[in-house]
Amino acid sequence: MARMMDIEPTAFAGERIAYNAFKDNLADDVICYFNREVEGLEFDFCLLIKNLGLAIIEVKGWHSKDVLKVASPDEIHLSLYAEPQKSPKKQAKSYRFALRNLFIKQYGLNLPVVDLVCYPFMTENEYLHNGLKIVSEAKLTLFSEDLNDKTRLNSKLLYAFKSAFIQNADPVKGHVYDTIRSHFESKIETHETPVVPYSHLQIFPNGMAVGDVEKVLSEYAQGIKQFLFVPSQSDLDMLAKNLNSFLDSKGLKYSGNLLVIDRPSNHIEPKYGVLSCFIFEAHLVSDLSVLCKQQVEIENGSVSSSEDELLEALAKASSFNYKQFKIEHADPKKNIQITAGAGTGKTYSMISRISFLVNPSSNSSIYAPADEIAMLTFTVDAATNMKTRIKAQFMNYFCLTRQKQYLELVASVEKMRISTIHSFSKEIIQNTSLALGIGSDFSTVSGSYEKKRLLNRALNEYLAEARKKDSNVFYAVPINLYKLEDVILDFIERLYNKGCDVKTASIEAFGQPLDGFPYINDLIVSMNDFPL
Repeated sequence: MARMMDIEPTAFAGERIAYNAFKDNLADDVICYFNREVEGLEFDFCLLIKNLGLAIIEVKGWHSKDVLKVASPDEIHLSLYAEPQKSPKKQAKSYRFALRNLFIKQYGLNLPVVDLVCYPFMTENEYLHNGLKIVSEAKLTLFSEDLNDKTRLNSKLLYAFKSAFIQNADPVKGHVYDTIRSHFESKIETHETPVVPYSHLQIFPNGMAVGDVEKVLSEYAQGIKQFLFVPSQSDLDMLAKNLNSFLDSKGLKYSGNLLVIDRPSNHIEPKYGVLSCFIFEAHLVSDLSVLCKQQVEIENGSVSSSEDELLEALAKASSFNYKQFKIEHADPKKNIQITAGAGTGKTYSMISRISFLVNPSSNSSIYAPADEIAMLTFTVDAATNMKTRIKAQFMNYFCLTRQKQYLELVASVEKMRISTIHSFSKEIIQNTSLALGIGSDFSTVSGSYEKKRLLNRALNEYLAEARKKDSNVFYAVPINLYKLEDVILDFIERLYNKGCDVKTASIEAFGQPLDGFPYINDLIVSMNDFPL
């Protein structure tokens, strides 16, 4: 139930219906203001929604039978009035601009503000029949059926914010949220919930007590990622025993990197000095008390220079991957480049990085991953695998914490831009093609036939040049040319899928040429202009 900061309106039945619909169908953290003045203008309703923004709603208590003719957005003929009425959408928009300007001038805040029109006595079909669609879009208009349905009402409000792009908008939380409230309210009490950290790294040079284990598992239940360092096998065994009991008590089974709600019987055990589960890793470092004299705690990867040296030493003394840790927790505003071979954990690092960025404690200001995060891969299979693994990550978080925000993230991943670099680039070009004057009717060369045709041309050009130097060049090729095309195409694609670029490789990188085919290395390097 939304918090209504003003008394229920009595003068107009339409406003009264909207008032009660907002009160009954919106969440209790939504604050509703009614008939407040902003720079000489008085809006009907303003909804303050934490983490989203402000929604201005202009209510018109018109019945379908009242609408005689909609000649234009600013000429609406009604039986209720002698003069034509102006556009309610433009009214809402004027209140919206006035409110944004006020907060910019008075508080220096660039707020996300949206506007909607509301017809409490009219259905969407009646709105369409009367021609009111030229006044406001249906998706940004509230009808009688929306006011009576909690899901429909909330969906339309969410769509309004998603469809409105406000560059460099201040996130409506913390002091920004409090400032908005203090402007509209004479006195407010703030009960800001402490932000739960994304991760907690702890070093126990003198071993773990029972209370330490209980605290670790309590944080783990909140979805806080755990990095632990202990000095003895008995510490690891105690952690394992308690971790298994904890998961059993939650009705969770850990299998194949997944947490599933099942009849549990967990037997997670330390292996090679590591106890590992979803977002939980504990490392045995036998000389821990030599490397570290007292207990150390690090939240969200915020590491001092002395702690950096310590973690480097711990990484050498255990299987802890400090490089991945730093990538995962890096400042959201920094650009990161990772160069690593196959099987070194690049995908894991990317997934962990996304988990960190969408966590409120990272201060990344990312609230809608589908709109703000893009992931590009070389192949369709890799993109599909990436999407599957990210969804599994957030499902694990949900099973562990039972917090619905992770289900919302799972749904958001489905809409995220996770694709090949080719399809992403093609979409950008198509979206800007009109401005560039190149047209949008084009396609990416993708099929094996097109690639083979281009390779055939490149191969013929190479052999024609080579023949000028050596007339016997054709006899030096040990296989048929069409088979040679297949071999080279497969070779280049394999390199490409591994992130290797033939164009930047030197001829020495390919080793010794094949016996009887001295031209093979030179041939491959000559494919510089081959557009895979």
